[in-house]
Amino acid sequence: FEEAIRNADSANELRLAIKLKSRRGEPAAASGPSLSFEKELSAEELAAEREAEMERQQKRRRELEDQELERKMKEKGLDSRFSG
Repeated sequence: FEEAIRNADSANELRLAIKLKSRRGEPAAASGPSLSFEKELSAEELAAEREAEMERQQKRRRELEDQELERKMKEKGLDSRFSG
């Protein structure tokens, strides 16, 4: 095998030749990552996913706004527990 690598144009070409001529080929892990396709979402599923993402973003935005308000109130010496 070592001598074959030295005499080959490249190690990858040698591996390919061995794989193509071999019954067994290379192990699955050596052949690189496998690719797969995800199921395409229906229009309803896509709309539901978008809606859920918008709700998550709105919730996060409110949390950030509340944190900013809390910070500003503390800077002014106000306690947010007493605000309406």
